[in-house]
Amino acid sequence: MSCGKEKDIQFENRFFPLHNGNTWNYKTDKYSLLISVKEIVSIDKNHFSLVEELSSSGDGNPVIRTKLYRCNLNKNIETIVTDFKSVRSNIFSTKEVLDSGISLWYKFDAKVNESWQAFGNTLFDKKVISKFKITLASINDTVLANDTTYINCYKFCIDDLYESDTEYYEWYAKDIGLVKRVFQNESNKGFVLTSFKIAKH
Repeated sequence: MSCGKEKDIQFENRFFPLHNGNTWNYKTDKYSLLISVKEIVSIDKNHFSLVEELSSSGDGNPVIRTKLYRCNLNKNIETIVTDFKSVRSNIFSTKEVLDSGISLWYKFDAKVNESWQAFGNTLFDKKVISKFKITLASINDTVLANDTTYINCYKFCIDDLYESDTEYYEWYAKDIGLVKRVFQNESNKGFVLTSFKIAKH
């Protein structure tokens, strides 16, 4: 079991480990980022891992974002949109948001360059729900992060269709998770993994 301790959660994606207590530390030229799996949350008999992102800089207050993820039968990662009414009433209202609010986020069984739509909170405002275009850009990228080389990484492009300048890229390595995140409109090297702790189950 990887997506939680409940017996009915039995699926595992080794590129996106969701064990309780997993932590990843990242840094950029100006910021640090800590991602942690905090607990299991049950919503309408569905169980999700609560993932917290804590970002900070030397001259500002820390920013905390949380998101609920789970690994499904196809080894893909889903999230849940908890404010369904906001999604249905905004300009991106669509039948694609199910009554459950569950949205496919990372599709690891997609073909390279395949895209899909997802719903979730925007990266910079956790109260705003948006529509995203997510694309699997590669399955064999090599990433250098903090003097460590990660091979055969999955690269995803996440484009917030609500904002014009928030497209970003993420790389995932097997048995590690996220190793790098880069924003398209920034000149720095993005967030790179510096250390991590993965629970062995």
